[in-house]
Amino acid sequence: GIAALPRAAVGEAARLLRLAPERPYAVQLADEAATIARLSSTPEADALLTAFATQNGDTA
Repeated sequence: GIAALPRAAVGEAARLLRLAPERPYAVQLADEAATIARLSSTPEADALLTAFATQNGDTA
């Protein structure tokens, strides 16, 4: 369920969805890009990506 998902990512996705109708498309895309960049550099993201790569046979 949702409890198993990364907490920060779920919160940021909810924030982005909440704000989307209120602002221009370009502003939304810029915020999404910045959010993805920020979240992808966390230890949690690194652990999840490593686990995904390991599960899929990518050892590089």
